[in-house]
Amino acid sequence: MVSFPVFSLTENQHLDLYAVTGGGELTRLWTRTHPAPKIIPAELVNASVFVQLVSEGEFPGFKMRFSFHSVSNYPQRNGDGLFNCSSPDYASFRHHLDCNFLVECLGLEDAWDCPEFEPESQKVYKIFPRVRGDIMTWYHCRERCRRLGGDLATMKTLAEWNKFYQLAGNVSRVVGNVVWVGIHSFDLNVADYYRHAYFWVDNIVSYSVNVTHLFFQTVQGRVCLFHSPGLCDFREDCDDASDEAWCVHSEQCAGFTCRNGQCVAETAHCDVRRDCWDGSDEVCDPIQLLEMTTVRMLPPTLISFDGQGNFSQTPLSPSDTCPETHLRCSDGNCLPVFVRCNGVYDCSDKADEAQCDNVRCPGFYRCRSSSVCVHPDHLCDGWPQCPQRDDEWLCQAMCPSHCSCHGHAFVCPRHFPAPAFPQLRYLDASRSGMTMDDVSTNVYLTWLRLASCGIMELPVMDLPNLRLLDLSDNRLTSLRMDVFLSLTNLVVLSLAGNPLLSVTAGNNFTQQRTLQVFDISNTFLTSFGSQSCSGFPELRILNASFSQLEVITEDGFLHTPKLSTVDLQGNPVERFPVKLFTGLSRLEAVYSDNYKMCCRDTLPANFETDSCYAPRDEISSCEDLLRSDIYRAFLWMFCILACLGNAGCLLFRSFVQKTSLSSGFNVFVSSLGAADFLMGIYLAMVGGADIAYRGQYFLFETAWKAEVVCKAAGFLSLLSCETSATMICVITLDRFLVLRFPFSRFHFKPKSAVLTCVAVWLLGVIIAAVPLLPVTSQWQFYGQTGICIPLPITRQSFPGQGYAFAVMIVFNLVLFLLIAAGQLLIFWTIRATAITSTARYKSKEMTIARRLTSIVVSDFLCWFPIGLLGVLAATGTQIPGEVNVAVAILVLPLNSALNPFLYTFNLLVERWDKQEEQRLLKALEEERDQD
Repeated sequence: MVSFPVFSLTENQHLDLYAVTGGGELTRLWTRTHPAPKIIPAELVNASVFVQLVSEGEFPGFKMRFSFHSVSNYPQRNGDGLFNCSSPDYASFRHHLDCNFLVECLGLEDAWDCPEFEPESQKVYKIFPRVRGDIMTWYHCRERCRRLGGDLATMKTLAEWNKFYQLAGNVSRVVGNVVWVGIHSFDLNVADYYRHAYFWVDNIVSYSVNVTHLFFQTVQGRVCLFHSPGLCDFREDCDDASDEAWCVHSEQCAGFTCRNGQCVAETAHCDVRRDCWDGSDEVCDPIQLLEMTTVRMLPPTLISFDGQGNFSQTPLSPSDTCPETHLRCSDGNCLPVFVRCNGVYDCSDKADEAQCDNVRCPGFYRCRSSSVCVHPDHLCDGWPQCPQRDDEWLCQAMCPSHCSCHGHAFVCPRHFPAPAFPQLRYLDASRSGMTMDDVSTNVYLTWLRLASCGIMELPVMDLPNLRLLDLSDNRLTSLRMDVFLSLTNLVVLSLAGNPLLSVTAGNNFTQQRTLQVFDISNTFLTSFGSQSCSGFPELRILNASFSQLEVITEDGFLHTPKLSTVDLQGNPVERFPVKLFTGLSRLEAVYSDNYKMCCRDTLPANFETDSCYAPRDEISSCEDLLRSDIYRAFLWMFCILACLGNAGCLLFRSFVQKTSLSSGFNVFVSSLGAADFLMGIYLAMVGGADIAYRGQYFLFETAWKAEVVCKAAGFLSLLSCETSATMICVITLDRFLVLRFPFSRFHFKPKSAVLTCVAVWLLGVIIAAVPLLPVTSQWQFYGQTGICIPLPITRQSFPGQGYAFAVMIVFNLVLFLLIAAGQLLIFWTIRATAITSTARYKSKEMTIARRLTSIVVSDFLCWFPIGLLGVLAATGTQIPGEVNVAVAILVLPLNSALNPFLYTFNLLVERWDKQEEQRLLKALEEERDQD
């Protein structure tokens, strides 16, 4: 083991220590150059040692200690580099470690017998006498201690002070009778209440000798509120200085102008108090170190500040509690609450600056942009405790009557003289009746809300610091954008809720390059073109929801290339260019009620379609009228069944079965078949359109819905449904009359049956034609969906919804109840006449009754789901879109497709069965005759 006592090196000298290997090679262990530490830790070397001192000037010489150790008692070190000095062989190497100002033993054995060791704090103190010719300033002494691996002495406890007094007691050997310790005053970057204090070199306030330390000017993680009263206050609160970079300030100052432009009183210059945020009012002659003349008490004490940079101490016993305004440190001192998390170590263990991110201030005032809490007793007490002094802001300021004020922020529901408050930053004057003329001189306004103030027109505005302007829910009917030309820092503009009919650029408007959010929702605008946003090239968010927009022109978004969010919900937009959003490369989200705006061809190439939010059309897609092959298959299946089945029914009734048990019955069933045949024609028309527009349907959807073909298809669908349902009701009445009053004269004859059918068809035509009348043409009734028929089974309202509900739900429900009642009467009539009727007649009537019952049941299965869903939707129940599709494609045409097989083709089966029965009977009779 080798060690080196205290020595010094000049700039042209260095000391090297080498280990010599068995082959004679040198391995450098370390090199010490100027300025080298005065003490070099002991080094364990398991080899020969070579020491080299290189000097270009005077050779100073050096002193080295060494010792030899056998393998059995070789000194051991732990992972921290400390020696195990509790072993019996410590005596063999303790001369390397004892009292060398370094702690090198795990159990501090190397310091126990040293006069400089203080066991309570486990600190080693050392006083170096001044060498003649040495510079002996505080700063040079501190540098010398640092080179030794320590620092100037700090004394925070009574034991430490006693050790200090013991070592410094014989000052006769100290040149100049001066002892430098680790305590000093600091510069002006501290809170005012620390101004006359001192601090230790480990950044802990020493209240025992009136000490202070560095107060950190910047608080990490500050939150910048857009409407903060601190905007444009010459202090950079945001990390990027965005709260001050754009501000426009007056260049006139009657006092002292700070470097950052802030204006303070002339008397604030060099008054040992920072009034400028940047401290430039105190850039004066250097302040000398203050002499320590005040004797202070050791803990525990109650410490109070006077606001002038001084503090006082009141002695406490260890059992005394701190008042509510103070907190307790581990050393027993009670400190004001506002020193917690203020960037200054006030407690000796630094606990007052721990876990500041989790600090809460219940019942206290939380300082702006910091974690400092101030007790209510210290608010507006004449001197600031908050880092930004906001606890003393506007304590004597006037607040207009009926207003609520916080600093330069006013909330005023009534009119007040705003020019009397030139420093106003934030104003919410909603429903106050104030106008832009009332605030035209408040140039420091950054946030202004004049919602619901009855404003009908806007003057040219000149508020250079305004960032947000809310003019929502006023009475503006037209707007020229050049009135905003002088709002050079405007970021958010809201015109929502105004009855706007037009927005134009105006005569002098060029470009407003700061606006990023524009809200024109809930207005009466019907078109959106280049005039609407042409002067806002930096626009990021556009909200035009729930207006009356019907048209978006080709150049609607031509001049807003940076748009990221567009909200067009609640607008009946049908006319817009195919490449609507393709030029918006930064687009991130689109909101619309028209699914076509979310088609791939309308969006930018790099846009994720999942970020386009529009209700999906359950029936159609961007490519096809029928979005699913399943829908397409069922549509054509029902079309074929309805067309062929009902055509066959009509041919059978007209040419095969010319007579019937009841002469009017055949007429009614034929009329029913004709009505159901129209449903097949409707399905064929919709299926044909699906084929015609395959792969590009969204390009032709608007034209298809407006075409005569779609209207004709919808007309035929409604005519078929209502005529068929009414005809079933008439057939039920006819069957009841025949079965209940078989010998009555009041039966439907062929002529009366024809007249009744004409009336039923006339009623169906009227019902289907009402949406086509001039007075109802604005409904676009048959153009609501791609299948040309609107069903009232959704909560989403549409023009003519009330009429659709009245016809398809109410009217059909009445018909169904009449049919059900008639069928019930028929059932009881058959039971009552079963005994008295002949077997043959009863059999025929029972066959007819069963056949008609099956028809009614099929009608029930068709119309009951539609009626039920319509009632649920009317009561506000959410109906899934897939259910609507199933009703339109699968349920609505089902009855028309099945009716021919229920009331006509089963006659053929019965006829074939009867012929087969007669053939068998005839064969049996012939066989009997032969016998």
